[in-house]
Amino acid sequence: MLLKLSEIFISLLIINPKEGVLQNITGSSFTKNKYSDSHVILAYNNVGPLMCVSDCMMYKECNAVNFNRQNLECELLTVSYPGDNISDMNGSSYTEIGGWKMDRDICTPNPCEVGQKCIRARDNHPFCLKFDAPCDVNPCYNNGVCRNKVKYRCICPDGYSGDHCERE
Repeated sequence: MLLKLSEIFISLLIINPKEGVLQNITGSSFTKNKYSDSHVILAYNNVGPLMCVSDCMMYKECNAVNFNRQNLECELLTVSYPGDNISDMNGSSYTEIGGWKMDRDICTPNPCEVGQKCIRARDNHPFCLKFDAPCDVNPCYNNGVCRNKVKYRCICPDGYSGDHCERE
């Protein structure tokens, strides 16, 4: 929530409203009823599938997205093979970013560092905004693995349970 509010505030200061912020996104497509268990960089809801793809292009390490059309939920992913799996999941769609194209602008290709999002500035310069994901603060105990979601989820090792793997 804090990330979204800071983005809105900064966007109001630096984006030139005459230029607009919508970009034409074309190219690839989503694979329906598929879900990747890859590392989630950031997740949020109330967006459409093309906005999800567009946002992924603004994050340096993002190379794929999961999109849940029932909840309008977007997961920006860092996919690495081998190790990450794609499985069947009703209501979810998956796409890799490589086949998508966006109108060229100051953020295409993305000039920012890993851990930053590119925002188009008024003076036609990129503005790289650092972002924090819920798992960056490591909220899971007892070697639980944090998974960024719209909030986050801890995957607990055997013998532990609870929202933060705090119970034996």
